[in-house]
Amino acid sequence: MNKLVVVAEAVAGLALLAVTATGALAVAAAVVAVLVGTGLLADALQRVRSARRSQQD
Repeated sequence: MNKLVVVAEAVAGLALLAVTATGALAVAAAVVAVLVGTGLLADALQRVRSARRSQQD
């Protein structure tokens, strides 16, 4: 009986972890979609490229 409880808790923990990871991915995807939609992501990438070019010079 004790082993069954441990296994059940482990399964519940893994399920919670999977839901949390999925939720985090969904939030990250939503943030990226907003950034792409507003053009902020393109601006940020352009700044990174400019910074790399200036470091190479």
